[in-house]
Amino acid sequence: MEFLNKLYTEFDSRIDLYDVYKVETIGDAYMIVSGCPRTNGIRHAGELATLSLDLLNMTHHFQIPHKPDAKLMLRIGLHSGNQFSRPIGLFVCVSVNEWYMPDARTQGPL
Repeated sequence: MEFLNKLYTEFDSRIDLYDVYKVETIGDAYMIVSGCPRTNGIRHAGELATLSLDLLNMTHHFQIPHKPDAKLMLRIGLHSGNQFSRPIGLFVCVSVNEWYMPDARTQGPL
């Protein structure tokens, strides 16, 4: 628990520096969007890519509390394209990329 608290605190402090929004954390996935709930023109890809590089750089200095000799590794993926997005309330933004939508041409689960 100490490890995740330390890691997510570090992530949260870094995302505050960029024009991005943390949608949710599911297991080891930390979903972040840019351009929602507040649009930012064409800056969304640059904001996400720069944040990704910042997080990757952070791993060189991050120490895992229960494994001080181990190196933290991140899996980073970016998606750009069509999405369905809708602000709910003042701060919450629900965003679903087509990547998460079932493909009508396939027969079976994702």
